Amino acid sequence: MARGKTDGPTPRETQILRTLWDEGPLTVAQIRNALPNPPTTNTVRKLLSIMRTRRLVDDDGQAYGKRYRACAEETQTRKQALKLFVETFYKDRVEDLLPDLRTTGLLPPRPHD
Repeated sequence: MARGKTDGPTPRETQILRTLWDEGPLTVAQIRNALPNPPTTNTVRKLLSIMRTRRLVDDDGQAYGKRYRACAEETQTRKQALKLFVETFYKDRVEDLLPDLRTTGLLPPRPHD
């Protein structure tokens, strides 16, 4: 069953983008090896094809051993993802975001006054 259209990259697409932002242009095999719980090579190829259609990545045009690079700008992509996350999980309770970040350890506790 096909997935519906998303506003931003899927979690797996985000992992691929993160890898390309950190490492620069990579082949399918290099991308696959860098992913947690690596999918099959064909799955990585299909994801890259979809991401290319969505203009998230591009390739160097080589017939064999293509190297893919991120087209999506990291800061803008992060901001879009954060906006979607906040709108989804904190719609009318944005004031709960910082306390939740602190209790999960993602943000240091507030210094005592």
